[in-house]
Amino acid sequence: MSDPLRSLGESQIKRKSPSSGWQRLLEMGEDLHALNHSNSTGIPGLSVSQSRPGMGQILSAQEIILAGLADLSGGQVELWLADWLGEELGYKDLGPFSAAPQAALAQKALFQRQVCSGRVGIKAFELAMPLMPLAETELEAPVLGVITFNRNPGAAFRKPELDLLRRAAKQVVITIEDWRRMAADQRRAAQLATITEVGNAITS
Repeated sequence: MSDPLRSLGESQIKRKSPSSGWQRLLEMGEDLHALNHSNSTGIPGLSVSQSRPGMGQILSAQEIILAGLADLSGGQVELWLADWLGEELGYKDLGPFSAAPQAALAQKALFQRQVCSGRVGIKAFELAMPLMPLAETELEAPVLGVITFNRNPGAAFRKPELDLLRRAAKQVVITIEDWRRMAADQRRAAQLATITEVGNAITS
C-alpha cells in the first residue's frame, strides 16, 4: 500500500479574492464530475453509471483533488483513504488505500471523527478534516478518509478559509460516494446476470 498522496499549493488563499477561491472550488467539482461520468465501461449492456471506477480513474481524481485543495489552502495537502473503502470498490490492498493515516493529527481526526488542528513545530500550522458519508448519521457513518492541510510557514485558517475547505471536502465526499454507488450498481448487475443465467439454464 502506498503513502498518502500529497501536493503543495503555490499560493496562499488569503492572497486571492473570494471569487477566485470559489471559482477554483467550482472548477474542481466540475472536473471530478466529468471524470466520473466520461469513461466507457467496455462491458456490453453495462452503462458508465453501473461500472465501478477504474484504478486509473481513482488516481486521476486524486490528482484533481490534491491540486485543487493545495491551491485553495496555500500549503501541502495529504489525502488518506480507508482500506475498507478500497475493498468495497474491489481494490483490496491495491492503490492508495491503507489501514490508517501516517500523520498524528490525521489519526486524531480519524479517531475523534471531527476537524483537528494545531501547531507543528514553531512555524507550521496543520489541520486534519475527516471525510464522512453524506447520507448516514454521524454515529453510524464510517470515515471514508482524512484530508490533512499543512502550512509551513503559515497562520491558522480563518473562518472564510475553513468554510471554503469544508465545501471542497464535501466535493471529495460526493466523488467517493459516486465511486461507491457505481461499484454497488456493478455488483447488483452481476448478481442479476447470474440469476438470469441460472434461470435460463433451468428452463432450457
